[in-house]
Amino acid sequence: MPHPNDKLARLLRTQPAKLDFLSVLAEADRQKLAGDIEQARQAHSKHIRGSMEEALNQLPWLLRAPIRKLFGV
Repeated sequence: MPHPNDKLARLLRTQPAKLDFLSVLAEADRQKLAGDIEQARQAHSKHIRGSMEEALNQLPWLLRAPIRKLFGV
């Protein structure tokens, strides 16, 4: 039987038992929390990618490709 906090535990990279304190929340609230965490991670990733692109634009053109490859951008 799946634990009620499985999705949150996966998002937070922890064990569901460590999130037992969240069991006071209704299922809808836990789902909203999970959605908010996913949305925050996506916004964070987008911000980091944008910042990296800005930083790369400060480098000479010939260095951009090797730096992109080095950082996996």
